[in-house]
Amino acid sequence: MLVLAQAVYVTVGFGSGLIALGCLALLPLNLTDLVIALMLVSLPAEIYVVVRSWHAVAWREAGRICFGVAVGALAGTYLLVTSPPAFMLRVLAVLLVLAGVGLLASARTFVVRWPVWTQVPVGLSSGVLAGMLGAGGPPLILYYRLAGLDKTAFRGNLMAIFFACTVVRLGAGATSGLLTSPRLGTALAILPAALLGLWLGKRWHARLSEAAFRALVSIGLVVIGVALLFR
Repeated sequence: MLVLAQAVYVTVGFGSGLIALGCLALLPLNLTDLVIALMLVSLPAEIYVVVRSWHAVAWREAGRICFGVAVGALAGTYLLVTSPPAFMLRVLAVLLVLAGVGLLASARTFVVRWPVWTQVPVGLSSGVLAGMLGAGGPPLILYYRLAGLDKTAFRGNLMAIFFACTVVRLGAGATSGLLTSPRLGTALAILPAALLGLWLGKRWHARLSEAAFRALVSIGLVVIGVALLFR
């Protein structure tokens, strides 16, 4: 399952956590251990994609979005403590399903020319959802999907933001004692499967046409929405 999760992650730029945690969480394993191990083994995929897509990444835009994500995550964590997230989770799920189905059913490709001022709010919404629900990816996926980027730029921009988030999470984990020797050992044990997934994802990404890639991203939005709805 980890091979598939990493392959999908490298192919489209998202979906690793949804697949891996969704299945592995059914096993009698500590969820925190799984989250830390998956974060560590996702680093090779993120580094590979960012390096390969370096010139396709809009770094200033990604930086503004990352700033919004950081601020939003703090707000989302506070909201998680002070208000129940169930209603927001269901609203988000329904919107994602509608957006994904709408994009799939559309006969033409929608392209939105996002103004610069929208970048921080997109990051904020992603951070708030990450802090409240642990699901910060959907606003970013929808933002870049509607921007009409080609598959390399779409994947590269998403991965650049996710990589920055991983680095911050690693720093926080190191200072808070979450990066323990057993968890590092678990990450090393499952690393070969993650690397095999990286290799498969690289091949799948290269073979996908632009139209097929856009359809796959739209399907991904529907799948995430359904998964959140029944969370």
